Amino acid sequence: MAWDDQHKKVAIKVIGTVESNMDYGAINYNDPITVGIAQWFGTRAAGLLHSIRNTQQWQQKMNGSTLDINGLSRHTASDPWWNTFYLSRAYDVSLRECLKANSATQDALLVKDIEGYTATATQYGLDYNNNTDAFILWACAYHQSPRQALRVLMRGGGGMGLRAMYAAILADGVLGQYKTRYEKAYAIISSGDTSGVGSGGGAAGAGLGNGTAINANGNQEITIEGGELVVQTDNSNVMFAQTKFGNVNLYPCGINAWKASLNDIKTIVNVAVEQTAAQSGGGGGGGGGAGDGSAGAKALAWMKSRIMKFKYRQAPGRLNPDQSGFTDCSGSIYRAYMDTSGINPGTWTGDMYFRGTAVIPRGSGTMSTAQQAMLKPGDLIVISWGGGYPHTDHVEMYVGPGQTIGHGGDGPGPHINSIGMLSGAAWWTVRRHG
Repeated sequence: MAWDDQHKKVAIKVIGTVESNMDYGAINYNDPITVGIAQWFGTRAAGLLHSIRNTQQWQQKMNGSTLDINGLSRHTASDPWWNTFYLSRAYDVSLRECLKANSATQDALLVKDIEGYTATATQYGLDYNNNTDAFILWACAYHQSPRQALRVLMRGGGGMGLRAMYAAILADGVLGQYKTRYEKAYAIISSGDTSGVGSGGGAAGAGLGNGTAINANGNQEITIEGGELVVQTDNSNVMFAQTKFGNVNLYPCGINAWKASLNDIKTIVNVAVEQTAAQSGGGGGGGGGAGDGSAGAKALAWMKSRIMKFKYRQAPGRLNPDQSGFTDCSGSIYRAYMDTSGINPGTWTGDMYFRGTAVIPRGSGTMSTAQQAMLKPGDLIVISWGGGYPHTDHVEMYVGPGQTIGHGGDGPGPHINSIGMLSGAAWWTVRRHG
């Protein structure tokens, strides 16, 4: 086995089948913008549309449309605005035709997404080159729920073959609820079926090549829109690059190696990654109540005003609970900061771990009184219940001494919780925004 072009096509077939029944023109109008064979959502969907906007098909069918003028012209692919934007059915047929005409672009984007999972798989012992079939099935799970897919690896180990991986996924309390999804995926991988891949009518040429990666010398070719790039770490040695669009996370992919992805493409620069210490932001005391005007205080007020208002659900729409009626721990906090300060704290816990200022880079077990004194209302506590770095499970927002607010588990939320919950955590970090 090997992660070659043939297996990449199998991976496209797997995720394309379970997400859209291999429909390159698929559009979901019930949630914020969700399009394409992989049902890319929000900013990921916008990235796809930006990449095909200059094609002949788009110019013929979509140029001058409301989407083109108000969306693509005014908002970059990384703009969180897309996570709340709903497509109009007014250009249903035209948009579907454009999407189908760019099947090669979609294939390349999906492979790039999957290759972004390889570093995480490797960290947990899953060899995507020598255990490729198992990796593809795991990638299908990771595409659906990163948190649950990591739990599967933590329980069963990275050495599981295809059959063992299939059994481990079905044994998971969340992923196992989607048995039909994984039955289809398992059958495709077992047979090597690639039928329908690239059949949307698009011209060949986008290719399935590998995504960028930082080499052993710490060099990576990164595509960004013109501007200065500064690479540094916080006190927990998490790497990030500062661009004019904000911080870009550099995820570890080996010894002295990190990788990152950027949506905006203009110029290419070569980045030498050097580990330099940055100020963590430190304490600041527990002062500043709900009305101190800070971004954290505003986000906290948003959360408190919606106590027990939303159902718990991990699905497209969770980032906009006022419209969908449901969310989860990270979705509610994302919306709280976006609505009140326009700050993107991350869309899931793994992303939240790498954003903001590290007030307490790493802690474990019960948070001491001295540690709580360093916090401000609205600070985020990203938690891992049992996994090693960089695995994350949950996020809470600090309210004040002894209290947090969050939306974890089944049932309505958000709700006030005791900070004593950290006694069961393997590790946690506190991040501050604004």
